[in-house]
Amino acid sequence: MSKPCPFCNSLDLGVSRLDGDREGYPTQVLCYNCGCNGPWVYLKYVADRSCLEHVCELTGWNKRGE
Repeated sequence: MSKPCPFCNSLDLGVSRLDGDREGYPTQVLCYNCGCNGPWVYLKYVADRSCLEHVCELTGWNKRGE
């Protein structure tokens, strides 16, 4: 389970990504409620909302405040 957004406390989270380049697909966690986003991570595949937990783990979304 991913932690809620640190700014608005919403759990309406998703995955934001850019077009791929030679390093992969820049991907990050995005809060649909307030627009907050986490750090980018490059993935070798196109992630969607079903990959949210994995992207949270890779970007450290759930590790903030520890």
